[in-house]
Amino acid sequence: MLYSFNGNSDGGNPNGLVADDSGNLYGTAGSGGDASDCGWEPPFTGCGVAFKLSAKAGVWTETVLHTFVVNGQQHSDGAIPQPGPIFGKAGLLYGATMIGGTGACYIEKGVDTGCGTVYELVP
Repeated sequence: MLYSFNGNSDGGNPNGLVADDSGNLYGTAGSGGDASDCGWEPPFTGCGVAFKLSAKAGVWTETVLHTFVVNGQQHSDGAIPQPGPIFGKAGLLYGATMIGGTGACYIEKGVDTGCGTVYELVP
């Protein structure tokens, strides 16, 4: 085992990894992050995170690169990322989210959660 998620700010339910040339691993977790977001009833689960795992002397450490959050009633930057990021031009990470952005693809308790987004992150 390289890293065990706790489902809090570090994320939970990881769903994909990609490695860079230095051996670092990048991925997303579909839950966790900001515990006050993305749950319709307490306890909230969070909207997910993008993360980096790096090893030093055989010990793996996680760094959260981005926490997906709600902005008003819509998840403006996306939420529940999956399946996982890929590397694109100039070493940037690209991925997609299940919900967020605009549109009325999923309505829960009268709240429009959007139809998903594509995102870009600097690792």
